[in-house]
Amino acid sequence: MIRPSGIFSIQQDFDSKYVLVPMDFARKIIDLPTKVTSIEIALKPGVEPESVRDQVAAITANDYKVQTRLQQHEFLYKILKSEKWAVYFILSFILMIAIFNIIGSLTMLIIEKKKDIGILSAMGAENGMIRNIFLLEGLMITLSGAIAGLIIGGIVCFLQQQFGFIKLENGESFVIDAYPVSMEALDFVSVLLIVSAIGFLAAYYTSSKIKIASPSGK
Repeated sequence: MIRPSGIFSIQQDFDSKYVLVPMDFARKIIDLPTKVTSIEIALKPGVEPESVRDQVAAITANDYKVQTRLQQHEFLYKILKSEKWAVYFILSFILMIAIFNIIGSLTMLIIEKKKDIGILSAMGAENGMIRNIFLLEGLMITLSGAIAGLIIGGIVCFLQQQFGFIKLENGESFVIDAYPVSMEALDFVSVLLIVSAIGFLAAYYTSSKIKIASPSGK
């Protein structure tokens, strides 16, 4: 009679599929006294899994299926990657809405500086030069906000990595109980680029609508 000696809980998908038993007992149950169904290879940090996979496949002459962890769970990783891009596009759409705030701020600034614009024009400043002033102003507003946001976001991510403030729902069913966060340089760069591009479009549109007035404001 078989009796369990203990119960472990990691995640529902694993808990319902796997049982830890002695090797001899498992071989006896599945009637494979001298064979194994799979071998897992642990790699040292920094080793490229794809390179090792190719080497092992070459040694075995492709008689065995050799897969990396990514290939074993390819569907799961595709879903996670799709979710990441979906969130990225949603946030980009939110930024597109925020573009109206930049347009509004620059429009108010142009209205306030209407007489100054006329004075610059009377002093010989070309229209392009005046528009570039407000274009640069819009870019400064955008970049300052983007950099501040990236710094705050980086701090929040770091705190999440260290302390796990944001918990997973039903976290007791997972290996980890806090939402995992990984900071990638490419993500920071892509966010900065998309914010800068949207800010540039907003500033360019607003500055192109400037009407040069005389110093008297007429």
